[in-house]
Amino acid sequence: MDFVSDRTRYGSNIRILTLIDEVTRECLALEVDSSLSGRRVCAVLNNVAIFRGMPKEILTDNGSEFTSNYMNAWAYDHKVAHIFTDPGKPTQNGYIESFNGKLRDECLNQHWFKNLTEAKKIIEDWRQSYNKIRPHSSLGHLTPEEYALKISGEY
Repeated sequence: MDFVSDRTRYGSNIRILTLIDEVTRECLALEVDSSLSGRRVCAVLNNVAIFRGMPKEILTDNGSEFTSNYMNAWAYDHKVAHIFTDPGKPTQNGYIESFNGKLRDECLNQHWFKNLTEAKKIIEDWRQSYNKIRPHSSLGHLTPEEYALKISGEY
């Protein structure tokens, strides 16, 4: 997990929680709002767990949303190992950093959002395309969704 920031054309803040599965490269969530708390991060994780199950571990930087008491309690209560990268070492979370670069290059830099509502729609459309349409060479030229089905035996 990580965060990406942007602005609307009128200067309002946009914060995006990015959550990917490192095995399948699926983008499990792009939570978009003007600000996102540790409590909101946990709500996103709970929503993703409904269809994916609870993760065994999560990898994040040391941002305040991830080091909050709420997030620490959530990880403890759900028996999820919360692994932190060393400060100033984003390469220790290379998959999410690479994903964030794609999100910025292919979506955020291509749009000048009028408002938060428009940003949410466009960013979610991009997430769906990323998971369902766009093949990845690292996955044998399958989409993340196809790869997830293949390793689960449903493909």
